[in-house]
Amino acid sequence: MNNLMPRIEISLPQILDNARMLSELYGQKGVSIMGVSKAVLGEPSIVKAMIQGGARYIADSRIENIEKMKAAGISTQFVLLRTPLSQAEAVVRSADISCHTL
Repeated sequence: MNNLMPRIEISLPQILDNARMLSELYGQKGVSIMGVSKAVLGEPSIVKAMIQGGARYIADSRIENIEKMKAAGISTQFVLLRTPLSQAEAVVRSADISCHTL
């Protein structure tokens, strides 16, 4: 039964290398890259690989994931995607940037 369950296999060296390649490619054009930790629930080891590879910002759609990364000692600029109004205080406390759409 376990073979039928979805799973993600993660290679931290590949994440770091991909982030580095993108950072170098776009950095030559004056563009910074933003890693998105949404699919991995803000897993600190994955986020650290993105940052080591050159991601300048880390984005997530859940404030809880940003708080988790901060608690793990990750120091970068965090971007919150799609902020619910009910979490406004937590957004101000935890996110550096938040994106809102109508």
